[in-house]
Amino acid sequence: MNEKVIGLIRTVGVLLLFVIGIIMIYMASGTDAEIDKDTQLLVETKDTVSGAVNYTTWLVYGALALIAGFTIWAIVQNPKRFITPAIGIVVFLVLGGIAYAMASDAIIADLIKEDGTVHANMTQDSLKWSGTGIKMTFILVIVAVAAILASSVMGAMRYFSSK
Repeated sequence: MNEKVIGLIRTVGVLLLFVIGIIMIYMASGTDAEIDKDTQLLVETKDTVSGAVNYTTWLVYGALALIAGFTIWAIVQNPKRFITPAIGIVVFLVLGGIAYAMASDAIIADLIKEDGTVHANMTQDSLKWSGTGIKMTFILVIVAVAAILASSVMGAMRYFSSK
């Protein structure tokens, strides 16, 4: 197959997935479920919302699989081109490791209920990973600010050295 046919198939596939998603969103947004007059709550529920969410989840999984596949294919075709992104991925993973090491898994006293129990979802593992996410955000903000400042200083030095 030539590039035009592959491009046409890809475009039609994306448009088909888009149309299916729009239809599912439309179906999920309008409901004709019976509402209780006293409580104003739904008496019956519809599965259209969960269907739309499941569809979106599978689209994300499919997109991630395609991204991984095409990335591997690009690496096989031209491995030298992957050196710079590989360095970026390694640096990101190192920063993630630092954030994980800095994060605490201690249960926060303010989150303990009055009866001395904690929420069922608040485990040491979940606290460690949420702390990692917060620390990683701080680290990435600091790195971004440092990169912006360094770029500004280097640009100013180039500007003044050329005159």
